[in-house]
Amino acid sequence: GWLYLRWKNIEVNKVIDLVVPGMAFGYFLVRIANIFNQEVLGRTTDFWFGRWPAQLVGSAIGLILLLRYFYVQSKNPPEGYQFWSFIFYHQLLRAVFEETVREIPVVLGNYIVPGWGLGFFTMVQVVTPFILLLAYYFMRQSQRRARSFNPYRYKY
Repeated sequence: GWLYLRWKNIEVNKVIDLVVPGMAFGYFLVRIANIFNQEVLGRTTDFWFGRWPAQLVGSAIGLILLLRYFYVQSKNPPEGYQFWSFIFYHQLLRAVFEETVREIPVVLGNYIVPGWGLGFFTMVQVVTPFILLLAYYFMRQSQRRARSFNPYRYKY
């Protein structure tokens, strides 16, 4: 896709911002489908609900990110900002809220609170700081590019 956009002289950041609503809504729908397929189960807990609703937590993340997209879009963000901020906040919300309650292996440490059904650190939580740094860098780059944009240097 990147080569095609370069060949057609289309700004990549314009296009990647357009895919954010589809990614957020798709994430929402996939987590709802996980309920019907009985996948992505939450850890068992001693609370009254017995097992964490990890699928609902994931679908709520998708819905929050979709609503956030439309809110930020009303503020006229710079090109590329929506995509990289989606990656940033998706990874942050997933690592903090969804991964701690999912029934998946803990890879680093082995810190599990059995009564509460919480687990730290999964593979997603281990790689999250690196992804956050990368996404934050590109978010800042898109803001810098917007501030230094000179419309007179381009011919229309």
